Amino acid sequence: MNYFIIGFYALVIGASTLAAYYQKRTPFILLFSLTLVSFVMGIVGGEAMLWSVTILAGLIAFAAGVSFCFREFLILILPLHAAKEMRTAPLTAGFGLFVIFTYAISGIFAPIIAPYGEAEVISSAFAPADENMLLGADQLGRDMFSRIIYGARNTVGLALLATILAFLMGATAGLYAATKGGKEYLRYQYDYLDHRHRDYLRTAGVPAGAFGRR
Repeated sequence: MNYFIIGFYALVIGASTLAAYYQKRTPFILLFSLTLVSFVMGIVGGEAMLWSVTILAGLIAFAAGVSFCFREFLILILPLHAAKEMRTAPLTAGFGLFVIFTYAISGIFAPIIAPYGEAEVISSAFAPADENMLLGADQLGRDMFSRIIYGARNTVGLALLATILAFLMGATAGLYAATKGGKEYLRYQYDYLDHRHRDYLRTAGVPAGAFGRR
């Protein structure tokens, strides 16, 4: 048994003990679960499996730290009402916002960040990753990493457009229903559109059993 294994178990068991002593229920469950899982995986896979568990736990801890810092940053810069909502948001929400922010920045500054052009052919088809191409090449010899960065523009743009359209359609339908009869009128319009949608699909040859029962 080498020093890595001894240090690993000493760290997770010590952290679990501290969490239990200070009655931190959630951290204790996470840490002791990690201890049990690593114990079983260490028996099965040995030191290599413990290294995998350590790297995975480190990545999760890094993601949690980034999420917490980004959430605190948003709390400081947002208006008071939005800051209160963000303060009660889970860390997963902060991590999701950080990913969206990173993806948006990548799309905006794609010509600066990407090492090659979006359609620039720099290698042979399906070339493996090397010091010049982080993720290798596609079927035409274009750098995959550069194309992913440029693809952020389409992804973020389409997501933003879909969100705006959904907001406009929902607001329009709500205002129209409020002036024409409220929820019952809106439900009637929904049922009408639903039946027309089914008729169109039947006309296209979709079996009736695919719609389920109403």
